[in-house]
Amino acid sequence: ISPNYVVYYALSYLVQFIMIANMFTVQLAMEAAIIRIVYCDIVMQKKENMFDALKFGFRKLGHLVLNKLVFWAIIFGIYMLGIVIFMFGLCTCICSTAGTGLAYTGSGVISIIFVVAIQAVFILGFIAVMAYFPIRLIFGKHVIVAENGDIGKSISRSWKLTKGRFWHTAVTLLLGCILIYILPSIIS
Repeated sequence: ISPNYVVYYALSYLVQFIMIANMFTVQLAMEAAIIRIVYCDIVMQKKENMFDALKFGFRKLGHLVLNKLVFWAIIFGIYMLGIVIFMFGLCTCICSTAGTGLAYTGSGVISIIFVVAIQAVFILGFIAVMAYFPIRLIFGKHVIVAENGDIGKSISRSWKLTKGRFWHTAVTLLLGCILIYILPSIIS
């Protein structure tokens, strides 16, 4: 192994570590500051300067980091459960047709089509669940900043805020993503 490769990979890991550390510190504090400024301006009808809002964001950093970790733990848990269920269904399909020789008969082809259809329905359901939970939990950091909540309150309050407004929230987030991420890449 060449020393250049060692230096390259060491620097690569260092940059990744810095990016992750930034994501869990400065970025969260800045998002909290922006939420605080908008909340103070619109709801409380008072002006908040950026420095005070940033200090507030860093004071709330522990709750914000915990909220982000719980959010991603829930998403990761759902993702892993979906993979396990999908693999179980796939193994069941393979084992039920491979050992019996049914794969080469008419009934075997029908059973394979049936299992593939079930798997397709499962995949669509999995995608729906993977979209549902992030949308229902999206306002956690806003609750921490605007309502001075902790992690438990942020999850329950976010759930209440989106209750009955799932599609409105989902479409709003989709349009926001289009405006922020997709439209600029099309224009440039």
